[in-house]
Amino acid sequence: MRKWKEVPHHPNVYRYETRRGTRYGIRRGFKNSVGKRDEYTRSGFTNWHDAEGELKRFEASLVTGGINPLTHRGVTLNAYFAALVKNREELGVWRPATVIQKKTYYRKHLQERFGNRPMSKISRSEYQQFIDEKIKSGLAQTTMRTLNSVMQIVMNDAEHNDIIRKNMLRGILINGAKPPKDVSITDEDYAQFMATAQKLLNKYQLTMLYLLTLGERREELAGLQFRSFKRGTTEGQPYYEITYYVGRTPQQPLGGPLKTSSSYRTNYVTGPIIEYIDYSLQYAKNILTRTHREIGPETFIYLNEKTGMPVHPSNINRNLFQRVKDATGIELRPHMLRHYFATQALQDGLPQMSVMHWLGHKNIDMTNDYTRPTREGSLKVINGMGPILFKNGTAGPDGTK
Repeated sequence: MRKWKEVPHHPNVYRYETRRGTRYGIRRGFKNSVGKRDEYTRSGFTNWHDAEGELKRFEASLVTGGINPLTHRGVTLNAYFAALVKNREELGVWRPATVIQKKTYYRKHLQERFGNRPMSKISRSEYQQFIDEKIKSGLAQTTMRTLNSVMQIVMNDAEHNDIIRKNMLRGILINGAKPPKDVSITDEDYAQFMATAQKLLNKYQLTMLYLLTLGERREELAGLQFRSFKRGTTEGQPYYEITYYVGRTPQQPLGGPLKTSSSYRTNYVTGPIIEYIDYSLQYAKNILTRTHREIGPETFIYLNEKTGMPVHPSNINRNLFQRVKDATGIELRPHMLRHYFATQALQDGLPQMSVMHWLGHKNIDMTNDYTRPTREGSLKVINGMGPILFKNGTAGPDGTK
């Protein structure tokens, strides 16, 4: 073991010799979160300035009450997970829906096995065995990836904050899990579902369904407001500029942030759906007037037709999909339409970047993060998708097709 020697006039900074020359390290004693004596150690610095800089950063974290004072080998997974969730909530990094998802997966899958264990004592072999057992129990691949992502988030954050030396669980293998549930839609099922919807839903409801066929998330449809729609014309072609400002989820039915930063976007639509949007915006205003409710830019447009209140996000599937399913036996959900849009758009040869921005995805790869959506790109998407999405025909103002 290398012999560390104190650097004169620099408390807690040490030097030691290696085959590559002199290196520097730090050792700093402190009391951890349970009042026990602990030591913070770092090494490998090529000069004492860098070592002392790291020492000062650590000491600053002790003074400011950061998460670093938890640092010791006895911190349990339960304790750190609770601290992490609290931190993410307070900083607004995780939405309420995300917090609920993380807590649910942690409580259901990880807490019993590892919750009371010191994080530094959870071995890679033990965790791999746990993953293999979960796979053998019949969990689907998507579930396995999600529960593992929760563990990796916790362990990576603990490593970043020096709670553990290294995340030894990184890169764990997930092999043999059941494939995810098929969310694909055949062209025949889509055509039959939409043709039946045109017969069963009123024009206002059908507009909401058509908006979902454009690849919107359910929370994005629920969050559409009057300010979300701006009508325009380019080269004689009318279009609507649709901007997504907020999302409404079961956890935030009155509106909250969208899923990711990339979800804040503007799409442009044209073609038969223009007349449907015109109709539905006026229909929503009529509902609000009849129910004596305020009409403003931030008023939501998908409303309960009797009460004038925004349709609860949980009821969208029942209102728009269940009746059609009962009549056809075809089960569709909003996210399946999102998959269908993406599949059809790419198969039709539309530009990947335009489709990516249209759907509000974060990236195709890291380089693509630096591009920006354009009106021309969006119009090219809808011009390409229009014949596919509305091939059953849509009724005009006079009832003709």
